[in-house]
Amino acid sequence: MKLKDRAEKKKLKGSLNPVVNQNKKFVPAVLMIVLACVLILAVMNIAKKAEETVSVVMLKDGAYKNQLISEDMLIEYPMQRLEFEKYSVVQNNGVKEMRLVPWNERKMLLGAYAAMNIKAEFLVEWGNFVIERVDNSDTVLYSYPGKEIIKLDIAKSDMNAFKTFLKPGSKLNIDAIYSEEVEIEKEDAYGNLTKETLEVYRRERVFGNIEIADMTNSSGQSVLDIYADYNERTIQQQAILDASSSFQNSVTPSDLLVALTPEEKDIYYKFCAKNNIEFRMSLPQATN
Repeated sequence: MKLKDRAEKKKLKGSLNPVVNQNKKFVPAVLMIVLACVLILAVMNIAKKAEETVSVVMLKDGAYKNQLISEDMLIEYPMQRLEFEKYSVVQNNGVKEMRLVPWNERKMLLGAYAAMNIKAEFLVEWGNFVIERVDNSDTVLYSYPGKEIIKLDIAKSDMNAFKTFLKPGSKLNIDAIYSEEVEIEKEDAYGNLTKETLEVYRRERVFGNIEIADMTNSSGQSVLDIYADYNERTIQQQAILDASSSFQNSVTPSDLLVALTPEEKDIYYKFCAKNNIEFRMSLPQATN
């Protein structure tokens, strides 16, 4: 009976303590209010970011690999900050790095080179650009394993005559024209044999039906890279480039690059050591 009386007394005491009961009911309510405030602030932050815009750099007409970047190639593109932040990448040290180039930092791209072919109206990233031109030798050598890329010193008159017909992959015949001194025996008026030195001009075939690996224009840019960018464009865009004098100048070859085996390279350099050497080219005709 005493235990029952004690329990009833304790129950009665608890029911007579309104402060304790109110505190128990108040704690969950406070937690709910705090959680609601946090959610509201989070939603407001997301909504703010959704409304906020960031201006980034876009290439107006695109660029080919190794093309020098100038300010007239860049246009401003406004985008939502949420979308902008999707392009971020977290480094190993936990630092977040933005891949897109902000419009207010565009001057850092001036004087840089495109590291790859970049399409028109493309959101550019920092990784799309390099300070120095990309070495194309690895790309070319991939197509010509076991060979080396050599620049041919072709006569400028031939380059001007054939430049509209030449493209990477075109086939050429290369001849060497040079002079050398030879001694000949000559009989004089008295029947005596004398030796006379004469300068004789010769022409020899150096390479037949050799393929152009690449060409460079007067600015040292790879014509192969420019054509690779050209081939990725639409027919309408290609038509505009075809009518552009600047594009035609950019694909006009100044030097020819060919892929040679070690034996072919030795032959070429032996000809280069001759006096008054000049290399001339001709286009081989297709045979049926």
